[in-house]
Amino acid sequence: MALAGSPKILLTRLINITPVRKESIWREWRKQQKPAQWEGGIKYPGFTYYPRPGQVDPPCEPSKLFMVQRIKPWKGIEYWNKKILFDLKLDKEFKQSKVVIVKNTPKNNMNLWKIKHLVKITPVTFPDGAPEEGDVFSTCLNHKGELKIKKNIGTEKVQEVVEAKANPIQLKKDDIKRHSIQMWMNPWKTLFDN
Repeated sequence: MALAGSPKILLTRLINITPVRKESIWREWRKQQKPAQWEGGIKYPGFTYYPRPGQVDPPCEPSKLFMVQRIKPWKGIEYWNKKILFDLKLDKEFKQSKVVIVKNTPKNNMNLWKIKHLVKITPVTFPDGAPEEGDVFSTCLNHKGELKIKKNIGTEKVQEVVEAKANPIQLKKDDIKRHSIQMWMNPWKTLFDN
């Protein structure tokens, strides 16, 4: 079968038939979009915060210490997160219930941000004030992150209490044994029953 026409005519027909590819709709839309030009932002290290109009943040003082506890199991954690947990002494040698106190520094905050899905972070507060040198051994940290100071009782108060009870009741071995047997025989007996 013979081709109709010269090769030049066929070539021009092919060029005219092929459609010219236009840019996609999304590229055109992206070109029309302009970056947001907001004003009145508060600059913090690493980001800029834009509050809503009329919004005033309540004053808050950041905690000096954090109480950190691992809540996820060790198995299945990526190696880079395991390294951070190891540096914080929250590795697999210790139970998940172990608590570590961490200073509130930019480096520690950066590490805690990377593993925030693996740990529970609680700010440590001081309702009785910061402990002094003598109060270090009489402090108690509860699960809410409150470091409470239990003041020691002076020797004068102890002597007053002892003098107030001149004849304390003394229990003998037989009394304790009899009471224990009664509790064993009647475990659901209340104090009001005779």
